[in-house]
Amino acid sequence: MVAGTAPTPSPRKPFPRRKVIFGAAVAGGAVAVVLILILAGILFPGSPLSPKVTVTGVTLSFLPASDPCFGLGYANDTPVTLAAGAQETLLISLTDQAPQQARGCTVGAVSISTPGFSLVSANVPLQVGDSGSATLKIEVKYPSTSYSGPLNLSAPVTYISPNITVQSQSFTWSPGSNACGLDSPVSPYSMFAGFAGDDFNDSAAYAAISGQYACTITAVTTSTPGFSVISASVPDAIPENSFSGVSFELRLPSTAYNGTLSVTFDLTW
Repeated sequence: MVAGTAPTPSPRKPFPRRKVIFGAAVAGGAVAVVLILILAGILFPGSPLSPKVTVTGVTLSFLPASDPCFGLGYANDTPVTLAAGAQETLLISLTDQAPQQARGCTVGAVSISTPGFSLVSANVPLQVGDSGSATLKIEVKYPSTSYSGPLNLSAPVTYISPNITVQSQSFTWSPGSNACGLDSPVSPYSMFAGFAGDDFNDSAAYAAISGQYACTITAVTTSTPGFSVISASVPDAIPENSFSGVSFELRLPSTAYNGTLSVTFDLTW
């Protein structure tokens, strides 16, 4: 050391901040990851963190199962996946498939048999007119926990059955002993059913075989109480050795009926 000169200070070692900084970075990253995961669960309910509900197919059964209005019911096997607790609106188109067998077809209260699902609303009672269509709207709430499987619903159907039943038809000529060689008329409707007060389109076919004269059907009438003929395709000229037929429209009784219908065809020659 030279006299009169101050000693040179020794260099100090830097403070070991790296580990502290690194530790803070790790902690900050962990907080960021947690925040991202939390936000993902909030902003995206359908994310893997949220329970999902997958409906593999929807069926709607009508009660009774043999109802003539809508047949066996409705089925859709298209899968749908939504977040647990979500709501879905089902739109089901219904068409009266057999108006001749029932009228006033009305869908009643919808019920759900699959556990966990609940009915929010449905536009019932819903009436579908004769040969008509309507849309059944059902809003369903999904379970609050994970689920994968079918969704089964049911609804009662009320309707009016035909109250007019013609068990058989009896056809006669007037006069009974015709000189035209006409055989007994035959109808494609050996029996039929309808509703009181409705109209029914009937018909009959016949043949003239080896008759002495050509005949003409001039009128179609019925003697069965409650029935009436409101129109007919007459006059119908029937040449010798030929086939022919006549159509006629019946007005059905205004009250219930079950029995035979008698129809008379008036002839001239």
